[in-house]
Amino acid sequence: MTIFKTFTVFLMILMFSFPVMAHDHDDPNLHEADFGIELDDCNAIHVEPHVLGSELDALFFFWTDEPGFDSHAGMFPTGSSIGFNILDALKKWNGNGFDILDPNTEETLTVSFLFSSTFATYETGDGFAEGFEIPVAGDGSWHKHLGYTLNGAGNNDPNSGIYLLELELYNTSSEPNITSSNPFWIVFNLGMPEEDHHESIHWVEENLSQFPDLEQDGYIDFKDFAILASQWLNTDCDCRNNWCYGADITEDGRVDLLDLAKFASNWLESMDNSKEVNSLNQIVDEAGGCG
Repeated sequence: MTIFKTFTVFLMILMFSFPVMAHDHDDPNLHEADFGIELDDCNAIHVEPHVLGSELDALFFFWTDEPGFDSHAGMFPTGSSIGFNILDALKKWNGNGFDILDPNTEETLTVSFLFSSTFATYETGDGFAEGFEIPVAGDGSWHKHLGYTLNGAGNNDPNSGIYLLELELYNTSSEPNITSSNPFWIVFNLGMPEEDHHESIHWVEENLSQFPDLEQDGYIDFKDFAILASQWLNTDCDCRNNWCYGADITEDGRVDLLDLAKFASNWLESMDNSKEVNSLNQIVDEAGGCG
């Protein structure tokens, strides 16, 4: 970002951040538009929902501070901090999936936060990148809004489009030890029709957030179905058994028709954007042949 843009974003965060930073969770209800964060039974950070959309404002230097993060009081150890990691390069919607952007020649995204005396920023690169940590409030809650600024290549304005950021959260506490969250995603829209934005969010939900690759080989096929069948109607699914070895796709505690429907909707798809399908011969071979 240029010095002028950086200073302007700093002023915007200064205007919008202070009420949030001073917020105490007297009301047990969390902000509906934010990611809700909590600790599950395995002491791992749980982020819900896994995907949220956001609108970048071209009149404010392609910046937004939505969505935020919100938790109940007493959720996290006082004196600890919550940090974030960027898990992959920024990606752009192509109508059927998301393409990875080259940070040297295409758009990047700067994540920022105003502390009491410092202004922290971090820009997306070509893969995993460590972010920064923000202290938990004195009541054990964590309600924060990071700033997000889309940058064009060089000193140019960014192009209109729909952009995908993949993140995880972690906590610095060692007593107790807290496990990092699963990945979650923010889908940013800059100047594109809302129907396209909704379509891209739905794609992330279907292909990234709850992609039922139980075998974790990149494809949905008979190997995954065998795991689902082995856990069918199990009602004892939780984080301790990895949600019945992944078969509880909806993570509601049981393996049932909801999981089967989710599985069927992804049948023979792959993790990549082109959704390449295994050949019939490969599927038969994986199933052990025909006879």
